[in-house]
Amino acid sequence: MKIYYTELMPLLGKWLETKMLQWELQQGGRRNLEDFATFLGLSRSYLSEILNGSKPQISRKAALKIAQRLGDFEIMDICGYSRPDPADLLADFPPELRDPLLSALSEARSELVKRGTEEASPADEEIIRQAFAKYGVQITFTKRL
Repeated sequence: MKIYYTELMPLLGKWLETKMLQWELQQGGRRNLEDFATFLGLSRSYLSEILNGSKPQISRKAALKIAQRLGDFEIMDICGYSRPDPADLLADFPPELRDPLLSALSEARSELVKRGTEEASPADEEIIRQAFAKYGVQITFTKRL
């Protein structure tokens, strides 16, 4: 007899299903589970187990892999893992790329903390845009589905 975790996994499965639908839209139309699994770097069977809730927990390594491929670290929160430090995410970047990005992130974070707002606003986006522009990085904000 299998026991399914009914609180965490449906949330993870639903989240990942939403991400698959968003990915399909970005790809221009319907795709199959195999395509999405390949994009994530997972096997189709493993992805299927996550989506249907029969995978009781995924490892931090698997969650991080999914987060990096999707560019969305919310999965770390859903699975109860801490989000990686931005410096860790950029560890494989050459220093001439990594250092300006880390400086821009640090400056933007500092300015946002000073503002003390809890919800993103156009002013917050402008703070981020300016911090990155100072280090030669152009940022464009798009609305999420």
